[in-house]
Amino acid sequence: MVKKGQSGWQVLLVRKKGADFWTLPKGHVERNETLEQAGLREIEEETGLSVELGERIGKITYVYVRNGQEFQETVHFFLACQKEGEKRQKEADPREIAQVGWFSPGEALRILGFANEKEILRKAQLHLK
Repeated sequence: MVKKGQSGWQVLLVRKKGADFWTLPKGHVERNETLEQAGLREIEEETGLSVELGERIGKITYVYVRNGQEFQETVHFFLACQKEGEKRQKEADPREIAQVGWFSPGEALRILGFANEKEILRKAQLHLK
């Protein structure tokens, strides 16, 4: 999620509840939902903003363990821009999100918690030039 600010591009990151690191907004595809529909819904749920989706930037696959069970997830990332003049429609879901913040691309690369998400951001930057 990006927007053009007075000093250049800005990247929107979220810090999930209980986490001490920042991440790109993402989530799960619900039944009968396209990847694009899921992207729009998840960004709105996690940030409170309505956006326009651009091209697909890439995907990452990762494995994690929860309650002793291993899960594999694949996340598809799209370039998403805040609609011009659009203000936050609602607050981010407080059950899931602790903080939402705008950062310069350099700052976002520094504070993102996962290397694979940093690579997605680098790919997005190429599309913004």
